[in-house]
Amino acid sequence: MNPGDIIARRILLAGLVLPLWHFGVLVAPDRVVHMQPGSIVCVRFTAFSRGMPVIVTHRPPDPAQTIARAKGRIGERGTYDPLHHNCLHFADWCAQRSRASGRVWV
Repeated sequence: MNPGDIIARRILLAGLVLPLWHFGVLVAPDRVVHMQPGSIVCVRFTAFSRGMPVIVTHRPPDPAQTIARAKGRIGERGTYDPLHHNCLHFADWCAQRSRASGRVWV
């Protein structure tokens, strides 16, 4: 894994591993920027992973731009919508300059 990579882990809910993914942007070796309900935050890698395996889902062609876009939105508050404005949309926007994601991960 390298800074600028789009990463993901399975979602945990009440101790159960769901067949869904949570996405973020690795902005430093031990820091991940991700969208959670209510805000965009920067956390330690271990806090993002929650003890789950983490995979690289995408390596953007311009990691520096991806990192800058992710860091620029830290602290932003907004409406989280699991279908239309979620962690995958945020990660795609950071990497590809698009808010719409054509991908669904299950």
